[in-house]
Amino acid sequence: MSDTDELRLEVAYGTADRQSLVEIRVKQGTTCGEAVLLSGISDLFPHDRIESLPLAVWGKPVPPDGLVHQGDRIEILRHLEKDPRDARRQLATDGRYMGGSGLRSPDP
Repeated sequence: MSDTDELRLEVAYGTADRQSLVEIRVKQGTTCGEAVLLSGISDLFPHDRIESLPLAVWGKPVPPDGLVHQGDRIEILRHLEKDPRDARRQLATDGRYMGGSGLRSPDP
């Protein structure tokens, strides 16, 4: 494969505990789903069913059969355990906030 026939891209996936970003080179005409398989990222997360998760490119949802382009970052999206808005509301109800220790500073 010559330099003009190949595309450089990244495949990203992460869990709450671990993240991985894999750089790969693929032929023009490769789909997002194929790129994920070619990246081998599922081998790094053997307990996750990566092939069944939705995909995005730079944060925008894409179908697995969408074609990749030079410089794309394919993101494998995992399902959220809790809606972030609901989590913030619950923390606020408990007198806490997201980030840091999660505890509010005492009022002066």
